[in-house]
Amino acid sequence: TTKSNDRAKKPLSLPQQPMTAQSVPGVDFQITRGIDPSTIRDAIDAINAAGKPPSNPMNPPGSTTPTAPGTTQRPVTPAVAKKIVIRSGEMEFEVDSFDNAVAAVTALTAPIPGGYVSTVNSEKLPNGKVRGAVVVRIPPEKLDQFVLDLRRDLGKAGELKGQKIGSQDITKQYTDLESRLRAARAMEERLLKIIKDGTGEIKDLLAAEKELGVWRTKIEETEGELKYYASLAAMSTLTITITEKEIRAAVGVTENERVNTGVEVEDVEAAFRSVQTLVAGAKGRITKSELKQHAAGQFSATLNFEVAPENAGPVRDRLKQIGRVARLEIDRVQQSDGGPNVAKNATVKRGDTLFFLELYNLANIAPRETATLTLSAADVSAAYQALRDAVAKVNGRVFVANLNEQDKRNVTATLDFEAKRADEAAVRTALAAAGDTISRSVARQPEGKDYTDTKIHYKVTLASADRIRPRDTAVLTLVAADVSTAYQSLRDAVAKAGGHVIVAALNEQDKQNVTAQFTFEVKRADAGAVRAALDTAGDVVGRTVTRAAEGEATTDAKLLYQVGLTSATHLKPREIATLELEVPNVETAAAAVRAYVGEVKGTQRDARTSRDPEGKIKAELVFDVPLAAASPLIEKLKGTGKVRLSQTVRDPQAAEGKFALARVEMTLTNAEAIVGPEDGVWPKVKKGLSYSANVLLTSLTWVVFGLCVVLPWALLGFGGYKLVRRVMKPAAGPPITPPATVA
Repeated sequence: TTKSNDRAKKPLSLPQQPMTAQSVPGVDFQITRGIDPSTIRDAIDAINAAGKPPSNPMNPPGSTTPTAPGTTQRPVTPAVAKKIVIRSGEMEFEVDSFDNAVAAVTALTAPIPGGYVSTVNSEKLPNGKVRGAVVVRIPPEKLDQFVLDLRRDLGKAGELKGQKIGSQDITKQYTDLESRLRAARAMEERLLKIIKDGTGEIKDLLAAEKELGVWRTKIEETEGELKYYASLAAMSTLTITITEKEIRAAVGVTENERVNTGVEVEDVEAAFRSVQTLVAGAKGRITKSELKQHAAGQFSATLNFEVAPENAGPVRDRLKQIGRVARLEIDRVQQSDGGPNVAKNATVKRGDTLFFLELYNLANIAPRETATLTLSAADVSAAYQALRDAVAKVNGRVFVANLNEQDKRNVTATLDFEAKRADEAAVRTALAAAGDTISRSVARQPEGKDYTDTKIHYKVTLASADRIRPRDTAVLTLVAADVSTAYQSLRDAVAKAGGHVIVAALNEQDKQNVTAQFTFEVKRADAGAVRAALDTAGDVVGRTVTRAAEGEATTDAKLLYQVGLTSATHLKPREIATLELEVPNVETAAAAVRAYVGEVKGTQRDARTSRDPEGKIKAELVFDVPLAAASPLIEKLKGTGKVRLSQTVRDPQAAEGKFALARVEMTLTNAEAIVGPEDGVWPKVKKGLSYSANVLLTSLTWVVFGLCVVLPWALLGFGGYKLVRRVMKPAAGPPITPPATVA
């Protein structure tokens, strides 16, 4: 055989004469000399072609059925495929007894021809229930009735939880498998024919034999799939999931107390060893023990242990002595011995107390409270150093310490540190000495094991007092007899009190209206001296104090003053008095009034005198006098003549004080004549002549109107009338002879 195979590697040079057939062991074909090898090669090429397997070579797609010569070829009519449907379903029941439910399913399945229970699976759950599944195979036409019977029988002692019944049409898949099977069998027959003919070289025949094995495998796989689908279509599958309800109550209950606590200690390692010794002394059992070292020498430990119930109290008290209990949670848990339900008469026994302990040092725990402060200090550098010394004295832990002196006019500092709660009073004293508290906010983290109340976190910002705006601002309007003098005295007082001048402006362009603006800051402690200087400088006629809202960066240690200085002569009058007097001589009375106003140091604002053709004289005088002297002056002025009008109006919006003014508006007229200018003889004559002239001119107007307008139209109308009469006059006929009289 080896030699034959070696020879097969070379092309065979086949003579034309026939040779006897030789049998090859293990191969069911014969090699015959003299056959054209191209036949074998064509078969191998067809076998190795890519894509789907070739169709039946005896009846390729689209061809007609071969017939004998001389007969008509008829096309092949494909048969109509029958629908193949797989029916299946799932049902879920909760029943009292799993075994009784399985028996009921078996009893319902037995009478159905061909029906049977395929599989029964079950398991016992941790809660004592039994759960399982029953798979039933029955004919598809019996499935619906079987489902109704199950719902009826199992629903008596149970409850239907879910149901799903479905159908799947596999006609296409089944038809495709049949087509593949026919094609594979056709290829098998073709390969068998090639092998039986035995034409070609040995290697080609061996390749054909190998390909035949491949196609036979495909045939078997396809037949298996067809049988599987046929089985599913012939018998429907119903999966019934059955779960037992709560079965029986537990007969015993164990109660365990659980203590979950966290303890803050200074030395975690020493406390860890102390707890281990404590558990050993209480004859307990440690179930978990863990000690960890973090960065910067920080430690934490975890201990889980069990002790007898009678020793739980002493152990808990001893833990409080080891350190500060930051967290403590105690609860009790009951666990049944045979099921989830606990009967009322079940026996309850106390189990061991379970401790879940965490140990951690204070350096590893953040403070629960964080205080954020902004302080204003006159000397930030000195306040910063004093505060650092105070923190070091109480053994505080400094995180950030920063002093910024790049701008000497705006020195700032930041100090971030922690201090123990026991040293809180000393820290507050140091903060109060460092400067005035501009703002303060305290944030508290929620309860939890990650924070402690034994420490406080401080975030302090120091700012220069000169850069902090005062919280209170006073806006004043000051009236002074001499604005320039009052302005200078006020500047001297602020400089003496150590105040900070922001705006200082004196306007003397108009000598009759001198004004000044003065804005400055002064410490609240020196505000008394500043107020005294303001009272001396002039009279405060307007004052408004505003306070900044809480939360803004302001300070209560300073006051901001915005002072406006104005002359007393330009104040708005608080009273306006109106007088009308009838005097014998207006000029003499006006001179007397001016003398009276001068006596009370009043100021004349306006003076006007008029004289009409009839000789009546009228003088209008306006004076401003001190408010205190206004009433006596008015009474004195009334004595200079006959009072025709006296009226006083008070303005509550005007300024009060020593510079308050009253305005007097006087009208002086001389006495009226016996006969007025309009009542004399000549005025009456003039008035009569005026009336006569008016009547004469009016009549002349109507005459001219008649001549110019009415007369032309009247003549035109008369002419038209005559013309119409002439036209409308009838023509004259022959004379009428009277009839003769018959005698």
